[in-house]
Amino acid sequence: MYFLRGVECLHYPLDYPDPYGAFYGYDTVREAGWYASGTKRGLKELLYGVNLLAKALIHMHAPRVIGIQRFSIFLYHCHVNDEWRQFLDILDTCIRCRWVYLVPEKQEDRILLRKLCEQTLKFENHFLVCYRTYLLSLLNSKDQDSRDFAIKQLEKVLYPDEKHLNHPR
Repeated sequence: MYFLRGVECLHYPLDYPDPYGAFYGYDTVREAGWYASGTKRGLKELLYGVNLLAKALIHMHAPRVIGIQRFSIFLYHCHVNDEWRQFLDILDTCIRCRWVYLVPEKQEDRILLRKLCEQTLKFENHFLVCYRTYLLSLLNSKDQDSRDFAIKQLEKVLYPDEKHLNHPR
């Protein structure tokens, strides 16, 4: 979730990266090299970060599926196909094709982007709930590497109840 927030450790439930920003901080340029020189606000990190979450959800539903970033939305339809499908379609189409990764200037597009950013926070929190359930299931795995992975990942997100902290390795 680094690309959406710029931090390695998170507190669930998440809040907006910048609650007072026009697009809640989701337009923050964290990777300047991804843009033309001097670009102040952009959307590549937003789309990339959401695609990473979608890929992780795909993996939770279909562990053998290995997809490349560009096909995350298509694979999401095939393997997850939940209530977030339309959000992912619209976000991808608007950012990649319509706005070409830049914050739009037209007022109607800015309104749509703001709504998509509001949904992004909900999608992130949805992901964290699903991911936690997945990681907690790995703690019961017979495979030590899976258990170690789960513990390491669970240390990156602080949940209010922290039930997993006392789980034996």
